[in-house]
Amino acid sequence: MIKFRWMMMTMMLACALAMTAIACGGDDDDDDDATDVGTGTLNFYANGEEFGRNGFTTKDGWALSFDGFWANVTGFTAYQAAITEKHPGHPHSDIPEGASHVALVDSYWVNLAEGDDRTLVASMEDVPAGNYNYVNFVLDNTDEGDFAGNTIVWTGTATKDEDTVDFTIALPEQMIFINCLQEVDDAEAGVVEDGGEGSVELTLHADHLFGDADEPEDTVDGVNEFALGFEPFAEYALANGNSIDTTGHDLSEFISDTEKQVFVTALYTIGHSGEGHCDYETYSEDALE
Repeated sequence: MIKFRWMMMTMMLACALAMTAIACGGDDDDDDDATDVGTGTLNFYANGEEFGRNGFTTKDGWALSFDGFWANVTGFTAYQAAITEKHPGHPHSDIPEGASHVALVDSYWVNLAEGDDRTLVASMEDVPAGNYNYVNFVLDNTDEGDFAGNTIVWTGTATKDEDTVDFTIALPEQMIFINCLQEVDDAEAGVVEDGGEGSVELTLHADHLFGDADEPEDTVDGVNEFALGFEPFAEYALANGNSIDTTGHDLSEFISDTEKQVFVTALYTIGHSGEGHCDYETYSEDALE
């Protein structure tokens, strides 16, 4: 787990530390003090969508079935903001003045392929009441077992016509996603009333990387326009015992440099909150201060 200096400053100056989470006001005047607005519970979810749980067919015809869709989530932050405003920033900086924000301070290695619904990352009690309609989060390197050093890992099988290949696609790219307006089925999901319960969600869209065979052909700026697909990975697998495992290797060992560029560029668009898009920020230690 990376120990962010900005987290320590936040905890020392403005926040009450719980075991895995902190809650703090966004300004120095404490005009959003919990004693004034009341408190409730906020649940933090991660979602790989039905694509991640049930699999899907890529734009080039490979039917993907996932055993695992792993992601290492850190700095998961929920905050309140007027939806007519744009608020760039990284997970704990540039939160709108006067906004309440709450943040998980641990790392969470979650498998988004498990179960029938989104994954509960953590719950936080006694957060100031309000509408937590924006999230920020970081995808960072895990220290978990065989996948240590990676941020996202897909494992499973891919089938097309008579061919089936096994795949493990492990990616080490560290990413910061900010300014994610929550757009989930429940428009009031982020509302925490006094004594009530709300939720926020980070969503990872795998179809942005592999494309979607069900996307209408006339879709403008759809995922298929920018996604790489699965064919380049399958070509390697079919020439190497019907298997591909990128763990501990650079993608350029398996696909061309051009294909890698397309894939990684699409990766930077994977972060959402429901259907709400995030802004991508280049990962650096300075960006997390």
